[in-house]
Amino acid sequence: VTDGSSLEDAALAAREVNVTFNALRLEPQQVDYSVTILGPSKITAGVEAFFEVVVRGTGEEPQRVRVYLDGDLVSEKQLFGGDKIIRAFSESGYHVLRAELDASDHFGENNVFYKTIKVIPKPVIAYLGASDSPMLSLVHDLYQLAEGDLEGALETATAVIVNDQSSSSLSGSTQDLKTYLLAGNGLVVLGGRSSFEYGDYRGSV
Repeated sequence: VTDGSSLEDAALAAREVNVTFNALRLEPQQVDYSVTILGPSKITAGVEAFFEVVVRGTGEEPQRVRVYLDGDLVSEKQLFGGDKIIRAFSESGYHVLRAELDASDHFGENNVFYKTIKVIPKPVIAYLGASDSPMLSLVHDLYQLAEGDLEGALETATAVIVNDQSSSSLSGSTQDLKTYLLAGNGLVVLGGRSSFEYGDYRGSV
């Protein structure tokens, strides 16, 4: 309506050409509230996920909300606005979050909200790097590490993380990594004191 201009600029433009316009103030005739759950629909097993239960409405009075996970009550409180729920699921499969709004309002249909969550197993990756590296701790929290030597690990891993390794330490694995990448798998190379220009990468492949 304002062609991208602010309402103030539109009002000044209308005044210059002697155009009259009117504004409407809309007041709700009924009190109504709704509840929703925001958050991911797919998460990895064992990794914390953040969800938010949100109560909105024509009024601003806090309403009692009950939240259930797979039928078990996990939260009950007075709420208007948002409230975060942090959950980690240890097993893969499907789970259901349900929020119920205990409100005497106009529409009861929006007082219940369901959210289905698919929990998938941790992806399997291969790790090449020092066993005392802080990166290994982070990787272990998010992924399942393939066992055995590199050749065996590449058969099950969907990606490889190379953490601060020199070209000489990878020389025996170069061909295996080439074949692995050409098959559509992933590779992440992290730098450090033994990699890239410090690890004689130039011309090594």
